[in-house]
Amino acid sequence: MEFLGKTILPTGPPYRTCISPCNCRVVSNRELESENSITLNFNLHFQDNSLSFDYSKEKELNKRQIVIYKLICFLKNEKGMGYKRITHWLNRSGIKTHQGKKWSSTGSSVYSVIKRMKQREQRLDDMKFKTQSKISNFTIDSDRN
Repeated sequence: MEFLGKTILPTGPPYRTCISPCNCRVVSNRELESENSITLNFNLHFQDNSLSFDYSKEKELNKRQIVIYKLICFLKNEKGMGYKRITHWLNRSGIKTHQGKKWSSTGSSVYSVIKRMKQREQRLDDMKFKTQSKISNFTIDSDRN
């Protein structure tokens, strides 16, 4: 029988040969008591970014923040306005920042809204990133007492 490219020879009735690791199991402790033992050695490689993020710190955006972001993107991309012109337009229109303040005259706060939203979207995408598991350096060692 072959498992991951290696030939497996049964050593006696207590041992069960299996096709995949998820189907292998020991039915009783008596199966572990034998003169011979087999050791499986392997490295398992995987990446799951959800373990490195604290979801409780990720705040929900409120509707106002989303509307302001979409308005800024519209003014920049569709109307071709620069950050300073958008700032002046928002201040003339009486639209305040999410903290209730006037927009900075340099346009830096408008730029920050776009920048922070892109960073947030990237962070949320990174949280979901996972790779396929990969087994390498698989060896089967047999001890005979």
